[in-house]
Amino acid sequence: MKKLILLLIAAPAIGLSQTKTLDITPGANAYKAHVVDLVDVAEINKWVSYQGFTKVGEESINDVAILKNDSCLEIQKTGLYQFGGCIHFENNTGTGFNDLTLLSRIYDDKNGEARCSQRGVKQTLKASGEGVLSYNGTGYFKSGDCIKLQYYTNNVDLDFYSAAEFDEHVAVTIWLNYLGK
Repeated sequence: MKKLILLLIAAPAIGLSQTKTLDITPGANAYKAHVVDLVDVAEINKWVSYQGFTKVGEESINDVAILKNDSCLEIQKTGLYQFGGCIHFENNTGTGFNDLTLLSRIYDDKNGEARCSQRGVKQTLKASGEGVLSYNGTGYFKSGDCIKLQYYTNNVDLDFYSAAEFDEHVAVTIWLNYLGK
């Protein structure tokens, strides 16, 4: 920021007569959605799309995506996007397990897996233990692309949900920030 201010002050002195306006408003083109209800793992050892997303209106600006159905964010503006979110998970049994594998990815129905979205954990999870898998990355998406957040796990004794102590529950979050063309 200091360099930008210095350039603006020094511009007339060094003969710069052209000016450009930069839109540097954070989140000016953003979309965010949550799954707030508990999600039971129904299938293992295959990719499954999260369902039940709802738009977070106060954190979505300029509709760069729309919720086409409860699992697909349809891109409205072609360009480079930054994406991210989190997946809250817990062991729903009274016993621990040693070999939990939990993977996540962003999947585009037209172009496949966004490579920069691949995340995963392999860990031991205590009885009623909890964890969070965060993800972020960038991807180039075209208008009309259907973006889905998917998971892959090897254990049916897993639920996606945040801890009971939180006031505002969330199982899964995805956000998109449009960066430009």
